[in-house]
Formats: sequence, structure tokens, C-alpha cells
Amino acid sequence: MKSSALWSNASNIVLIGLMGAGKSTIGRKLAMRLGREFVDTDQEIEAKSGASVATIFELEGKKAFGVEKPRCF
Repeated sequence: MKSSALWSNASNIVLIGLMGAGKSTIGRKLAMRLGREFVDTDQEIEAKSGASVATIFELEGKKAFGVEKPRCF
């Protein structure tokens, strides 16, 4: 099987790591290379909540931010 055929049927790829680790940078490059859509969950949270991720952390703490991520999907 050609690798391109394998990747075209693959599930989503999820990058997990600490803030500032480069997940968005690597994710964009990986998506471009694989011809896939890139979704940044931080951008999704900001669009839906109307607040930046930094503001959510500042006002509600890390726990609140963890609760926000699942609401995007």
C-alpha cells in the first residue's frame, strides 16, 4: 500500500504538550505536508468564548481552561 493512501484514510492526529512547546507550529507544518486540515483548539476556544486563552487562565485558572477544550467539539 502506498503511504499516501494510508494517510488519506487515517484518523485525526492530536498533538499534546505544554504551552509554548510548538504544537501549533508543528501541527501546521504536519497538516500542510499531509494535505490535511489544521485545527488549533486554542483558536477555537477563543472564537467561541470571546476571551483569549491567557485571559481564561488568568481569571479562571488552569482547571477552567481544561473544561473549555471539550466544548469545541
